Formats: sequence, C-alpha cells, structure tokens
Amino acid sequence: MNRSVCTTLLMAVLMMSIAEPSWAQTDAAGMQLSVTREYRRALFGYCRLGLTVSEGKGRSSLVCARASDAGHSFPDISRERALTAKEAAEILRLSRASDFFADGYLGADLKPTDGLFETLTVTESGRTVVLVASNNPTFDSGSRRDLIMLLHSMLNDMQKAGTQE
Repeated sequence: MNRSVCTTLLMAVLMMSIAEPSWAQTDAAGMQLSVTREYRRALFGYCRLGLTVSEGKGRSSLVCARASDAGHSFPDISRERALTAKEAAEILRLSRASDFFADGYLGADLKPTDGLFETLTVTESGRTVVLVASNNPTFDSGSRRDLIMLLHSMLNDMQKAGTQE
C-alpha cells in the first residue's frame, strides 16, 4: 500500500473518531451527559466527567488536567468505570425530570473571582444543549440540583481515586 493511501485511511479514521466519540454513540432511548469544570486557582485546571446511559447500563469517564504555574496543563487523571444499574436509572430519571431543553441555561463564569466555570452538556434523541451550571438558579433546587449533586459526587470519587494511584 502506498504512503498516500495509508495517510488518507489514517486521516479518515481519525476524522470519524473526532466527529462522534465512542462514548457518544447511543440509541434513541439513551443519553449522554458531560460536566466540565474549569478552575482558576486549584490543583486542576479543568475536569470533565462524561457519561453515557442506555438500556439500563452506562459508563462514566473522567479526565482532569493539573494546573501549572506556567499557564500550561498536562493530563493528570484519566479514569473510566461502568455505572451501576441503579446509577444509570437515577441519572435518566433526574435528567428527564430536569427538562434541559426547555429553559434555564444561563449562569456565570466565576473564575475571575477565584471560582469555577461549570457547564453541563446533554445529548438525547439527536438534540444537544449546553447549560451553564455555575451560578445558575435552576440548579439550586429540584431535579437539576439532585442531578448535579450526583454528578459532583461521581466526579469527586473518581478524582480522589485517580489522585491516590
């Protein structure tokens, strides 16, 4: 096989993986969620918890990059685990009760005041919405609060396990 054909095939495979990552492939009954937390002054510059839930099963993956004094980050934590059936059911229940596609997507970036900037991305049935969770009053009560608290707990547990390795 000549070099240009190999290069073309390699680029095609890379582009397909970028266009739709494997964790984002679900059926119509499935859902993907991604919580991203960006910090101004903390051990980590950012953390991203991705979840896929479908047919009573699910997976979670965490990627965190440690902050550095030079303004650059390097990958520090990368973990994956299966969700329990109970976790998958609770995430679906809380997500659907939260009606993310309706309204309440505005919040604030608190990094300038040594806070954080947190977003929640939800994909379901071919639709995607990105909500700002930090300083967003719709996450102060009800199913949105319960869901974000559950996701924070999962993120913190995986982060703790990753830093103890």
